Amino acid sequence: MSVVTQIQIRRGTAAQWTSANPVLASGEFGFETDTGKAKIGNGVTAWNSLAYSITGVTGDIEGVTAGTGLSGGGTSGTVTLSIDTATTVDLNTGQTLTNKTISGTSNTLSNISNSSLTNSAITINGTSVALGDSISVGDITSVTAGTGLSGGGTSGDVTVSLSTPVSAANGGTGLTSLGSGVATWLGTPSSANLAFAVTDETGSGSLVFGTSPTLSDPKINLTIDAETASYTAVLANNSQVVTMNVGSANTFSIPTDASVDFPVGTQITVIQIGAGQTTIQAVTPATTTINSTGATATAPKLRTRYSSATCIKLSANNWVVVGDIA
Repeated sequence: MSVVTQIQIRRGTAAQWTSANPVLASGEFGFETDTGKAKIGNGVTAWNSLAYSITGVTGDIEGVTAGTGLSGGGTSGTVTLSIDTATTVDLNTGQTLTNKTISGTSNTLSNISNSSLTNSAITINGTSVALGDSISVGDITSVTAGTGLSGGGTSGDVTVSLSTPVSAANGGTGLTSLGSGVATWLGTPSSANLAFAVTDETGSGSLVFGTSPTLSDPKINLTIDAETASYTAVLANNSQVVTMNVGSANTFSIPTDASVDFPVGTQITVIQIGAGQTTIQAVTPATTTINSTGATATAPKLRTRYSSATCIKLSANNWVVVGDIA
């Protein structure tokens, strides 16, 4: 009579094995009932430190070796391997890279060193290209007329050049704020064209530059400062006519250089309009010196009504008065 013998090995769930953590005898099997994995003891190493001898479903990739340029792995199903940044991948002759998308700044066609790629459907930044092709993002395809720009194209390098400046006078939009005639002056910068561009110019002829320009028939209109009481000169009186329309004796005073810094060469003409006699004097005689041919040289008086005299600054705090004085 035959005897049926049933042999069973030690078994339990992965959690039970991890909790017990036994040391299997040399050659003794240990089976995980929930994962299908098994280990074979060596009589020394505890369960948790022992490597699996049987790993369950055939064909799963559990991991990859560091430094190979690959990453990924899993315990079941489809496994995806990705190329690490800045890794060069060599494909053996005859292999085909089909319909793959390469993205990221480091994963460019230059990272693939083998020329045996037979499929051109490689997508970079949304554009399908073949080996040897180049693409650029943001091509300038056209420019708007009148902007002062020219060039543009649909592919490759684009050269944009600045065209002749455009003014509002000819309908352009490049320099719209320029007035009529400015574009003409920019093209031919002559004195006549500048006068045409400056709309409020009242003179004519050529411009003169230099330290001693020659002026042809200049006309200078002096402004009038009418005073009705004694008055002290201010900076605005330079090259002005000051009328003193006062009924009684009055003064026209010149301040110190520290108070009002008139430029050397300043001329102020004083006219006595009223019946009151006008005396020209210094605000501070000890500081400001006035010289004249008057009876009182440092404080001359205008001789009579409608007499005039001109005060001329020779240097700091040094003035001379010339004219119809007493």
